[in-house]
Amino acid sequence: NRLMQKLLRELNVIGVVMNLVQLPFTRGIELNWMTSNDSRLRRLKIVMSMCYRLMKQTVKGNERNAEELHKHVDVLRKHQGKGLSATVVLKEVYMDKRKLLAMIQPDLVRQFTDLLKEWKDPRYIDFLLNITTCENEPMPKIQKMICDYIFADSPEMLPRIKIVPKKAGVPNTKLLVGFVDEKGHQSVFDTATFNDTKTVGGRDLASHIMSAELDALDESQRMFRYF
Repeated sequence: NRLMQKLLRELNVIGVVMNLVQLPFTRGIELNWMTSNDSRLRRLKIVMSMCYRLMKQTVKGNERNAEELHKHVDVLRKHQGKGLSATVVLKEVYMDKRKLLAMIQPDLVRQFTDLLKEWKDPRYIDFLLNITTCENEPMPKIQKMICDYIFADSPEMLPRIKIVPKKAGVPNTKLLVGFVDEKGHQSVFDTATFNDTKTVGGRDLASHIMSAELDALDESQRMFRYF
């Protein structure tokens, strides 16, 4: 709703909300605590997520509001990887905003590739994918940054795929997907273990993995979602 977005900007709601999401961390709460399962922080996490949900709707498809929120981009970056829904907001800030996309520097791309190394969270892939184009037109400078950091500097982030053909005692062809971490340790999972015969809460396992909270997934399930 353009009118609501305009009102939120003119009432300085963007500035108020961004000051609000910083406030707890000036009153003795450590930012890293937000990644813990401490029940005492549950309500704070809910409030923070709701604030960022409002910011997402405020800038969605609105370049002027996005430019206003971009003034607080350092805060959004600090909150990445802390479970506060900041990633989807930053994605919305840049989506199809050519002026803001042109301002992206290598350190932002490096930050998200580093987050990918640590968490294998598909939201970070989605963000990187989102900033490579503007209104279906390529952004060559950003594409080169991503290629340099992932393909050249961090090839271990790319999935390794192995097809095991049928043979005696193995009724079906297997598709094995895995990753090699920085220490050379390889993690592999068989895609067949996520078939639709397994269910969670009335849904097939694969659908559950794609929509569940990342913290609720084990390592192989995270790998499946990342792939």
